[in-house]
Amino acid sequence: MRANDSLFLLIKSLSQSEKRFFRLEASKYSSKELNEYLKLYEIIDRQEQYDEDGIKKNLYSKENSKKLPGTKNYLFNMIVKALTQYHSEKNSHLRISELLQQVDVLFGKGLYKPAAKLLSKAAKIADNYQRLNYQIMISEWEHKFADLEDKFWKTQKKMSEIQLQEQRQSDTLNLKLKIEKLHEEVVTYMYTKGQPRDEEEKAVYSEFLKNPVLIETEYHEHIYIQNLHHSLVGLCYYMSLNREQALVHAQKRVKLLELNEDILAEDNHEYAIAIFNYLQILTIDKQVYTAFEQLKKVLAFLKKPDLWLEERSKVFFILVEYYHSTNVHLMLGNFEEVAKIGRQLKQKEKEIFDMENKNRLMFIIPINLAIANITLGHYTEALHWLRLVLNDTSNAIRSDSLAILRILHLIVQYELGNLAILEYYIESTQRFLAEHNKLQKFERTLLGLIRQLANTPKWDSNYVELFVNARKKLLHFAESESHEKINMEHAHLLEWIESKIEQKPMLEIVLKKIENQKQYYT
Repeated sequence: MRANDSLFLLIKSLSQSEKRFFRLEASKYSSKELNEYLKLYEIIDRQEQYDEDGIKKNLYSKENSKKLPGTKNYLFNMIVKALTQYHSEKNSHLRISELLQQVDVLFGKGLYKPAAKLLSKAAKIADNYQRLNYQIMISEWEHKFADLEDKFWKTQKKMSEIQLQEQRQSDTLNLKLKIEKLHEEVVTYMYTKGQPRDEEEKAVYSEFLKNPVLIETEYHEHIYIQNLHHSLVGLCYYMSLNREQALVHAQKRVKLLELNEDILAEDNHEYAIAIFNYLQILTIDKQVYTAFEQLKKVLAFLKKPDLWLEERSKVFFILVEYYHSTNVHLMLGNFEEVAKIGRQLKQKEKEIFDMENKNRLMFIIPINLAIANITLGHYTEALHWLRLVLNDTSNAIRSDSLAILRILHLIVQYELGNLAILEYYIESTQRFLAEHNKLQKFERTLLGLIRQLANTPKWDSNYVELFVNARKKLLHFAESESHEKINMEHAHLLEWIESKIEQKPMLEIVLKKIENQKQYYT
């Protein structure tokens, strides 16, 4: 029994309007065989989980059950054809593709005039939506039509125009491939290394920014290339801790997409990514209230009645909504609100974190939920969210985020009194950090502290002194090295230590710090 059966997943992905359209299309044909396909559709639509044995029992006698794979395949193709037809008016790819098929048929019949009209219509759509691959295909067709001209000089003039057009398209395609390659290099480096841990790693991003392709792409007319340019440059500035320039490019990227409404309506996945990055930089730059207003704007965008989102966009907007909602609430000190979001998410945890097409970044949401619950002293709840990420085998998040998460896991195990297994977790964490990162000074300090705590009872006269010494070291690292400070701040690691020294709830210490910071929020 396959839980990820393609037909089951396809049927479960259909909206109510898509289901109605499919049934209408299917009802135009009537046959005994068709009834079998529709019956299979209804059986699967009613299932909560894919159950092939249940389908065979309901649909076939024992002798005919071997027909199921063929029936499923036919039904799958029926649904895909109906969806193609349903979305053809809303999707430029489908509209251009359909028009080019019609051009092909009419050209083959020698009906050149109506074929040329359809080609012209396809060209307008391709130009409007900047569909480069289709523009190249249309140029090839225009060659064929130019050959039909009965006057030699007219043909030659037309051919010259097409060749210039093809050269521009070829140049754009080559530039697109260059910047895509560079973007992939930067993203791979970022996921491998995480946040820069020293000046040498920061310098790598400065070198990326010197690449000549970024000069060529900065003011290019193609929106996809401009979008990729701002994404790449913004990412390099963000990772090299130049927040001001990172914010400039994040804003430019969002505005670029918002100003091109037709493209935004179709390629809203790029908009989701742009918004995610913009909100991330705003919160890190302490522009919390601006981030909150931008988040409200995004949620309003998602409520548009005529909005169509492809599946990967839906997934990314879930990420934008939950991650940045929790991020903003954490910065405002609304820890109970974050815990409440966690309780809501728990009810649909399997749906979100085990979904077939989940985004790898989805696992950064539980980190925020864990931080909120640690601050509130809800350690069992925090452990639940930490384990959700630690038990995932997809290498979903950056190694530096995993490093913080493992430190938090040690703190939670200590607070829960699981001292018998704490030494094992300390060794495991140390191995992970040594293999995946250069051990940061604050990580070494915290590992050393927790190792000492595992062997020091709370009534020991040296107990508080351990925290005092650790705080002294951490404050020194935070003052002298900015990358150390960034990694400590979000998780409130220093505040956890101070709560032990002052013998006050961690929440009280953190809220006091946030109140002092709010004067710098914009």
